[in-house]
Amino acid sequence: MAEPFAGFSRDGIQFLVDLAGHNDRSWFQPRKAEYDRLLKEPLEALCWALAERFESRGLPLKSDPARSPFRIYRDVRFSADKSPH
Repeated sequence: MAEPFAGFSRDGIQFLVDLAGHNDRSWFQPRKAEYDRLLKEPLEALCWALAERFESRGLPLKSDPARSPFRIYRDVRFSADKSPH
């Protein structure tokens, strides 16, 4: 189980703003550890928190940190299924 979800930090939101302006692999690759720390880890905690709430309320929804979030490198150019999940 991951740390409890405490929200996304200002640094995490700023990372997304910076990524929007530098949406290429050469910018992202040296910052991947920062992405993991600022965004991926909190998102995994959010998935765990949602899974617990869904289960406790008897909702037939799933939240799995390995499957629920978008993959950062998902390339759908040659995929028949272009949906995000």
